[in-house]
Amino acid sequence: MATTIRSGISDLVNTLNKVRNNTTVAQEQIELQKLINALFILWQQVIFDQMDKTDADYKAAIRSLNDAEKTARAALKDLDQVADAIKSATAAAKAVDKVVKFAVKLLV
Repeated sequence: MATTIRSGISDLVNTLNKVRNNTTVAQEQIELQKLINALFILWQQVIFDQMDKTDADYKAAIRSLNDAEKTARAALKDLDQVADAIKSATAAAKAVDKVVKFAVKLLV
């Protein structure tokens, strides 16, 4: 269980890579790769930013990352759950972005 956003992203990406390598559904592989790429960008931004670990959004992001990693592990055991893993990882990426505000900066 991750205790920082950076470790949570690392754990999730590692598990999503395994899911991507195991699924035979091309669209799922594409969606997983896009998520992995987005998470890498967020991971890099987390390194540069100063994070307030007491902030409610920071804590929510860690919970979301841990939930997504758990869902991805379940998808490794049952590939019918890959869609759930994608949804959960997407929610985690959004929760992390709420902290680092990377996508918002791109839109301005």
